[in-house]
Amino acid sequence: MSDDTVFIVDDDASVRDSLSLLLSLHGYVTATFASAEDFLGAFKPGSRGCLIVDIRMPGMSGLDLQKCLKDSGSNLPVVVITAHGDVSAARQAFRAHAVDFIEKPFDAGQLLAAVELAHES
Repeated sequence: MSDDTVFIVDDDASVRDSLSLLLSLHGYVTATFASAEDFLGAFKPGSRGCLIVDIRMPGMSGLDLQKCLKDSGSNLPVVVITAHGDVSAARQAFRAHAVDFIEKPFDAGQLLAAVELAHES
């Protein structure tokens, strides 16, 4: 995986594809994964870029993935996306230093701003 990659982890293939297309059209390199476990299997410590992760997925949740990365010492910035957001989940995400917490459906500009902020982190 190349430097400054936007890693997209979402169990919905259409979401992964649309995010990848949107970001690619704006010059970002993307890598997509259907699960947190798939991402962890491919992730190399020290990889640069940011992570866009859905909260609700079969197996490990997005918040669990965020915690796992933080506990392993990774500084990969995280943007959390969800169709099922609540204050408790947002609080948990921000306590683990999420760059942003975005509810689906989201505006493309909002997502691009969050990714830009993550790359500046």
